[in-house]
Formats: sequence, C-alpha cells, structure tokens
Amino acid sequence: MSTNKEIRVKLTDNPGSDPLGMEGFLIMEDFESVFSGLTGVYARLSYKEKFRADQTDDELVESYRRKSEEIYELKRQFVLRSLTEIRAATEEYRPLLQQLEKLEAEKYG
Repeated sequence: MSTNKEIRVKLTDNPGSDPLGMEGFLIMEDFESVFSGLTGVYARLSYKEKFRADQTDDELVESYRRKSEEIYELKRQFVLRSLTEIRAATEEYRPLLQQLEKLEAEKYG
C-alpha cells in the first residue's frame, strides 16, 4: 500500500495519473490565477501610469500595455501544453506577479 508521501510524489511527477483529475484541476486553477493576475496587473499599471496626477510616462504606459498583451498570448499558448509544463510556467511567473503587485502598491498606492 502506498503512503501519502509516495502518492504525492507520483502525482507531482505525473499529474495526469490522478484518477479523479484533482491534481490537473489544481494546476490549471493555479495557472489561471497567476497568468490572469499578471495580465490584470500590467493593465492596471498602464492605466494608473496614464492617469497619474503629475507626470505621465507614455513609454511606460505603452510598455505595460504590451506586456499585458504578451502575457495574455502566452497564457493562450500554454493551455495546450502538458500539466508539468503548465505547473513549471506557473512557478516561473509567480514571483513576477508578486513583484509587480508590490510595485503597484508602492508606486501607485
């Protein structure tokens, strides 16, 4: 009989082997959360920079807008990849989301 730890390792290495599909569901929900969050934070940063009370940086506005579109396109491309690739992308982009949320809070309040 397998222990919980052995099962967890097996699902981590091969999430498609989960008979109920919960591992895949969790990976996809996490992916959706991170990538939708990135798309949204870039869009908010663009909007907030555009309507700043003092000096607006048009290049920064355009840069944030482009990044929002790039992340959206990247998200669309990843949907057809394997669960392990999707999990890896989520973990790769999560720190960026956290960094941008911190920037947004510090710079725009």
